[in-house]
Amino acid sequence: MKKNNKKVPKVVASLVVIVTICLSYPGIMYYNFKNAERSTDVNNIDANPQRLTIIYRKGCSRCKKILPKLILEKGFSNKKYQVVNAKNLSPDQLEKYDVEITPTFRLNGESYNTTNMKIIDKLWKTSK
Repeated sequence: MKKNNKKVPKVVASLVVIVTICLSYPGIMYYNFKNAERSTDVNNIDANPQRLTIIYRKGCSRCKKILPKLILEKGFSNKKYQVVNAKNLSPDQLEKYDVEITPTFRLNGESYNTTNMKIIDKLWKTSK
C-alpha cells in the first residue's frame, strides 16, 4: 500500500511564500521611507503643513532606535509623509523647524523632538 500525500508540497510551498513575504517586508518598507525622502523638497517642507514631516540624521542613535520601529509598524498605512535628512537643511532651516535633536516630527507648524511612540502615533493619526 503506497501513500501519496500531496498536502506536504502545498504546505511547504505555502511556508516558502510566507517566509519570503516576511523577509521582504522590512526591505519594502525601507524603500518606501527612502522614496519619501527622495520626493521631499527641503525648500518646500511647509507646502503641506498637515502632512507629517520626519527630520532625521543618519547615524543618530535616537533615530536608529525609533525609525525602524515606526517604518515597520506604519509601513502599509495609506498616510503620506515627508522625510528630510537634517544634513540637507541649512542652520537657518534647522532653527526655523525647531530641530534641536533628531528625530524631529513636524506637523501643523509645530515640531516635536521626541521618541515617545504615543506622541508619534498621535501625530501619525492626525497627519493627512
